[in-house]
Amino acid sequence: MIGLRLSLFYATYFGMVGIMLPFFPVWLLSKGMSAAEIGLILGSATFARIIFNPIIGQIADLYGTRQPIIFILAVLSSLCFSSYFIVDGFWIIILVTIIFNGFWSGMQPLAESLTMLSLKQVKIDYGRVRLWGSIAFILTALIAGKIIGIKTDHLILILIFLFINLMVVVTLFLPKLKTKISIIPQYPLSQLFRNYGLIIVIFSAALIQSSHALYYSFGSIHWKTLGFSSTAIGLLWAEGVVAEIILFSFGAYILRWIGALNLIFLGGFLGMVRWFCMAYFENFQIILFTQLLHAFSFGATHLGIIHYLNETVEEGLSVTALSLYSAIGMGLLMGIMVSLSGGLYDQFGSKAYLLCALTSIIGAALVIMPGFRRKGCSIK
Repeated sequence: MIGLRLSLFYATYFGMVGIMLPFFPVWLLSKGMSAAEIGLILGSATFARIIFNPIIGQIADLYGTRQPIIFILAVLSSLCFSSYFIVDGFWIIILVTIIFNGFWSGMQPLAESLTMLSLKQVKIDYGRVRLWGSIAFILTALIAGKIIGIKTDHLILILIFLFINLMVVVTLFLPKLKTKISIIPQYPLSQLFRNYGLIIVIFSAALIQSSHALYYSFGSIHWKTLGFSSTAIGLLWAEGVVAEIILFSFGAYILRWIGALNLIFLGGFLGMVRWFCMAYFENFQIILFTQLLHAFSFGATHLGIIHYLNETVEEGLSVTALSLYSAIGMGLLMGIMVSLSGGLYDQFGSKAYLLCALTSIIGAALVIMPGFRRKGCSIK
């Protein structure tokens, strides 16, 4: 039952993202926002993680609790998002976006920590719990596209709001596990920064994840310029997520075979191959193949860093560590790469993917840097 409750969280969380990621910019356009303003609003959502996630993570670790904080964040997310129904104008929308995404994104590291705590107490497979988020992402994106296509842009907000309020209910049933509070009398974040090896691994995985920025922002636009149909583009996006789901299904076996650090390295190396192919090949069949590599560039990297932090960081610091990874990878580095991607794509076209390839292979190289494994990175 614990696995089911956690699976419902991931399905609801990423089900909402499956609507918001592709369709929220459409709503912003309907509010009269320019392309530049939409870019700034979306960028502010990314940078919100940098501020909110480490603070929320430290609070959770200082008190050793997870579920009550996730519930509070879900309620605050609902209250904040309801403001979109009445606000108007660029500055007030960007303010609501920052606050909402701060609360909403703060839930994921807490849930990841709660899942890994549950894994230690009952026999559940993280990958098979997490894959329901990917499945929900595909389904909600497809279903929402059909509904919104025959209704109005205002329906976008209603659908997102329904999922956020469903999350409020789901969080009530999450496991109420508590962790041991760290015995070291310091703030959790300061303890993590004292361990250079741990920070290197977090930064490595963050670099690999941020290499997806151009793909997320301009992947569809690039494929459209190559003459691919909307159906073909949709197939490519769906293929990447399906590949990710398959990897999550067999993640436990792969981890036992090669280990967490090797999984991160594999994600970075195959990410480099993926982006290099995106830079130089325009053939649909080749791109169809490269989309399978999403299982590694995103899926293997994510699975590797989550299990690595679970293996090396004590329970009392787990949320802070996961929040730090989220703030650096999905916040700071992703925000920088998103900001650069527009100008680079305008100037270099598909060759801009070479920066993504470089970012990915640097992340892979950091994990296997000389002497790194020998010295270790445990903070338990």
